[in-house]
Amino acid sequence: MKKILIVLGLFAGIVVLVSVGNYLFPDPERVLNCVEWWRPLIAFPEGVAAWAVIFTLIVIGWQSYETAQAAKFGALSAQGFVNSERAVIVIRRRSRKRSTDADKCKIIGINRGRTSAQVCSISNLIEVQDADSQVPGRALEPLSLPRSELTTSGHYFPIREISFEWCKERLEKAAMKNGILLVFIEVKYWDMFTDKKQRGATPHVTRMCFTVDPYNHGLHRYATDWTCHE
Repeated sequence: MKKILIVLGLFAGIVVLVSVGNYLFPDPERVLNCVEWWRPLIAFPEGVAAWAVIFTLIVIGWQSYETAQAAKFGALSAQGFVNSERAVIVIRRRSRKRSTDADKCKIIGINRGRTSAQVCSISNLIEVQDADSQVPGRALEPLSLPRSELTTSGHYFPIREISFEWCKERLEKAAMKNGILLVFIEVKYWDMFTDKKQRGATPHVTRMCFTVDPYNHGLHRYATDWTCHE
């Protein structure tokens, strides 16, 4: 837009110079050999009204551009506010200090956002896979929702419990040379800023994958392309 205005300004300056030249030198052919439809624009003082209209249109166009830019920045600012304030569910292992059974560990979901979230579905899958695996080998199985589907900022809800003894038996039964036991967890939830009745609206999704080391009672996050925070 700025480049267009600069070009128009230069062109207007040239035309003004030609107009002044026409006023000083009555014969326009000695100044500029132009076609007939240009003559009203470069005539002086008759061309002043035409150029006033042209500059008015330029100003209106510039104001429209600035208004559109302001609206764009306003929308981005509003979206930034929503992103900073909305609920964000993360999936973690519960602290070992709070665990009462050394053979088991719990996976929980925590609302790390600033507003409440409504959990609408929780699903999981535990299976032995090759170490190079990135995605679940089959569809995830639904889990029970927490007692209160509404989770406020900073609060957690249980997802599932993992038994290391059961995992050890699962690994030994699979008898895979490079096999690892993976736990896939998916949580879907609504935040306060999403209108569920709006056409095309979809809940947010958090996916996390863990690898289980039953011999050392370990449960570690496993980086895959499947994990996400949407």
